[in-house]
Amino acid sequence: VQTCALPIWAFTGAAKDGKIGLVEAADGGTLFLDEINSLPINVQGKLLRTLEEKSIQRIGSTKTKKVNFRLIAATNRNLQKLVEQG
Repeated sequence: VQTCALPIWAFTGAAKDGKIGLVEAADGGTLFLDEINSLPINVQGKLLRTLEEKSIQRIGSTKTKKVNFRLIAATNRNLQKLVEQG
C-alpha cells in the first residue's frame, strides 16, 4: 500500500508532476484495501497515524496535508483469531 506520495525531486527519473499515493487519491472518496491481513507491520503504523491525524506527509516534505476519506478493508482470514494467536 502506497500511503504517501513522492515529490518530483525525490529520486533520479521521478516524474515531472510527481505521483500521488493511494490515500491522497482517495481524498474526498473511498479507499479500499483488500487482504488487510497481509499489510506489513510498518505500513500498519503509518496507516494508523493517517487515520488518527487525518493527514499525510509526502516523502521528503515537511508539510502535512489534511485528507478526508472513507476506509473499507477486506480479508479472507479471521482477524480476531490471528490477533489471539499473536
